[in-house]
Amino acid sequence: MSLPVAAPERTVSRVSVVRQILDLVYPPLCYGCDGTAPSGGFCAPCSSLIRPPEENACHTCGHPFATFGGSAHVCGRCLRKPPAFRSARACTLFGSRDASSPLRTALHRYKYGREVALAPFLSRLLATGNDDRAARHDMIIPVPLHIDRLRWRGFNQALLLARDLARVRAIPIEARVLCRRRATAPQVDLDEHARRSNVAGAFTVACRDRVAGRRILLVDDVLTTGSTVDECSRALRRAGAGAVDVLVLARAVRD
Repeated sequence: MSLPVAAPERTVSRVSVVRQILDLVYPPLCYGCDGTAPSGGFCAPCSSLIRPPEENACHTCGHPFATFGGSAHVCGRCLRKPPAFRSARACTLFGSRDASSPLRTALHRYKYGREVALAPFLSRLLATGNDDRAARHDMIIPVPLHIDRLRWRGFNQALLLARDLARVRAIPIEARVLCRRRATAPQVDLDEHARRSNVAGAFTVACRDRVAGRRILLVDDVLTTGSTVDECSRALRRAGAGAVDVLVLARAVRD
């Protein structure tokens, strides 16, 4: 005799009630300060510190200008050395030395503390914090990790962030097209020149036919100097990609 199966809506309702009870007994903690965050994610004070992208920014790399420059234009850095990507944008900003940034704290816990439980919240920020840029593309490609780093971390932080974006925008995600063919040193403590040298030639495209003529949205967690996404874009363009745009959750603004 088969056992009765609970209706899906009843199961969801019961799960919701259980979660509400657990939230009362164990209130969710803020990802930025470990204070109480009744709605999950960031508490109200930390949420108020999240910086949105600025409109007065480079038309290519998206880095904000120190002073208002009128209509959008290209910064001197991009004029001197044009990147391989068409444009790069971030959903949020924080100072590169701002240790008090709640988003920086959450990303550090996620990326280096391997707190993969933060992925759903951060991926929602990426999926809801951008405009319709993703709708203009044929595929989404996350910045890949080398196999050694993937084994150590256990997950690719860019891939987990990109999944919700791909689902919300109904765009295919290609996680195996772009490969990191050699291990590189962590970029955190390197200056811009060293960062470029560190990742030079580190990426390759496994299947050129998949990217030929395609409009690609390259996704990563943080952009600082742009060296990594530029090198990824260079590999994709060499493989025949029609255009590459970059979207990251956060940009570390030089301060």
